[in-house]
Amino acid sequence: TTISMNTLLNNLDATLALLEERLFRSSFTQADFDRLRQQYIESIEAEKEQPASIASNVYNKLIYGPDHAYSVSADGDVDTLAALTLDDVVAFSEESLVSQALEVAVVGEISQQDILAKLGFLQNLPNRNVSVREQPATPTLPGLTLYLVDKPMAPQSEIRIGYMSDLTYDPTGEYFERYLMNYVLGGAFSSRINLNLREDKGYTYGARSNFAASKLPGPFTASASVRVDTTADSVVQFINEITGYRDNGITEQELKFTKDAIGQSEALDYETPGQKASLLQQIITYDLSADFVKRQQQLITELNTGRVDALARRFLPVENMIILVVGDKAAINDSLVALGYPIVELDTEGKPIN
Repeated sequence: TTISMNTLLNNLDATLALLEERLFRSSFTQADFDRLRQQYIESIEAEKEQPASIASNVYNKLIYGPDHAYSVSADGDVDTLAALTLDDVVAFSEESLVSQALEVAVVGEISQQDILAKLGFLQNLPNRNVSVREQPATPTLPGLTLYLVDKPMAPQSEIRIGYMSDLTYDPTGEYFERYLMNYVLGGAFSSRINLNLREDKGYTYGARSNFAASKLPGPFTASASVRVDTTADSVVQFINEITGYRDNGITEQELKFTKDAIGQSEALDYETPGQKASLLQQIITYDLSADFVKRQQQLITELNTGRVDALARRFLPVENMIILVVGDKAAINDSLVALGYPIVELDTEGKPIN
């Protein structure tokens, strides 16, 4: 849970008074609860008709497993929302707003001593910890299996290709190096994947790949929304680009582009007060050293083709990746079958269809 505020310095005391009121004297009413719950339910029902939302939700269920928290949208699902009560919300608020879970980052023209005095009301939070449930192990899925979700009359097909990695978020270690490695594959607008599927083939408005993680491991994912008639060949192009990059590595020109582009963009990432606050929050949450950004710059400077190639060979195991396609089965099934991958058909909830 993140609570953020942005105020003029001369309104600081009044704004903090509002913050204190919201923290300790929030009014949870049945009318607000019923209205918000209905909004979320309607939003979820609407998402079930959107191929992109279906693809994201089904992909997360496949990658994380159905019992993992990250397999469920942050909006919840209809069944749990229907069963939720106002008492549940009040109880969650009381259990979660506790001192041991609190992290505070402040950026502004004010000293630490002065802001601590103004935030004294936070000492009234209950002095106890809050536990987060342990997540189940993620499943091992058969590699190069194609999962198909039929969405009749879908104007485009959604493609997700990826696997679950074993690295957690670490901005000064291999997690950051993977980001550097992936930049010319699918991270930049001029990446190999986007230049192929968008600029050369004209299959899509944009194609990409990325690594994700938090305190828990996350997946590598390549994705795009493509023209229906190009669905099968888009899968082929994705696999070819990932495989070619893993097997043949990066060029010296691509390496220079990566170092220049990321090095220059990093300099603009911490200019505003909001960006600085996010940086401080990142340091607190992940227990980072205060100079971790300098360590990132060092990793960028030291990067060479040999290191990138080694990272690509290790973290792009194409043979372990799954392929998810959401689209009009009547229009794309025959061409997908011709690719030769084992095909498992799923419903829009990610459940196998017998």
